[in-house]
Amino acid sequence: MGSHFPHRYLLLQPLCQSRHPVDPRSALGLGDRVSVPTALASCGRRFFFVHSTPSDPERWDYIVTLEEADQAFSDFQGTICFVGHSHVPFLSLRGKDGVCRFSHGPRLVLHPDFRYLVNVGSVGQPRDGDPRACYLLFDVDQGYLELRRVEYELERTQAKMVQVGLPSFLAARLAMGR
Repeated sequence: MGSHFPHRYLLLQPLCQSRHPVDPRSALGLGDRVSVPTALASCGRRFFFVHSTPSDPERWDYIVTLEEADQAFSDFQGTICFVGHSHVPFLSLRGKDGVCRFSHGPRLVLHPDFRYLVNVGSVGQPRDGDPRACYLLFDVDQGYLELRRVEYELERTQAKMVQVGLPSFLAARLAMGR
């Protein structure tokens, strides 16, 4: 789901089948990416992983508004769709009443009568005004999704970006979260 990589990757271990961390020494390298179907079934639920939108992952469209989230619910089957691309984290849900809502907190307890569309955030280049790295924790056992933020060495990262020749505006906007 990382930015600017193709939207389909081999998952190292199916969700719910292992309770042990993956050994990073055995992780796939950039040249080892393997294409797999975008929709993955696990734990008796159906999860959909896509970089941009479930309607057409190759178009690189964004989901940032409630209206866009509402439309996206019609474009995937299953319980939870995980998206990225916009670098704007959000948790949204739709109940049996058909109403789409954004969650107002960083943690959302899952309920069987709801479906979920989640933007997992961005560890690099957050675009929601918060420069901290953002990631999503999906706790299958406890039944919740939680967006988490962590501080990192921002100035050091900016210096390295400039050092390797990236445009200075990319480094500058890290501090603004834009």
